[in-house]
Amino acid sequence: MVVSVGAARNVSSARRAMIDCRSAAGRLFHCGGSRRISVTRRVACSQHGVVVEHIPWSDGKRPMTCAMMGFLARWARRLSWRETAHVFLTSWESVYRSVEWFVEKGLAERKLEGIESIGVDEIHWGHGLRADNFLTVIYQIDADCRRLLWVGKRRSQATLRRGLKVLGPEVRKRAAVCM
Repeated sequence: MVVSVGAARNVSSARRAMIDCRSAAGRLFHCGGSRRISVTRRVACSQHGVVVEHIPWSDGKRPMTCAMMGFLARWARRLSWRETAHVFLTSWESVYRSVEWFVEKGLAERKLEGIESIGVDEIHWGHGLRADNFLTVIYQIDADCRRLLWVGKRRSQATLRRGLKVLGPEVRKRAAVCM
């Protein structure tokens, strides 16, 4: 069965794209304890060739909706990942992947303009006082905004230099450092 639809997100042409439903493959999405099947269709575009239509509630080939991944990632800030998985009837790996997706999305959308002062700290974790048991943390400490900017393993000058390099030359030049 071939049907005609309006413009899909991946199709920039003004012409109507043709959809071939015979070649559709179902994808399973987790929606808060229940599971839904979504059928994606392939779109024939005169400019881009054959592409899969955009599904606004999904990100790539992830088996969870964006809303569910955000929901799990927010709860994983308050509960352990195991407890979050148990309460919301999902796996520990689903919680892990949701947190990973949430962090990647946040880093992609992060803006580093207007940082006036940064703080540098060391956090100890684990047993012993080896340098491997420390994290170097760089965070913004402006009066109107306090947020984590970067975390690196070990406490060394090289780690701090690596973190400041990631933040870029503009932050290094303009920001006052508080240690």
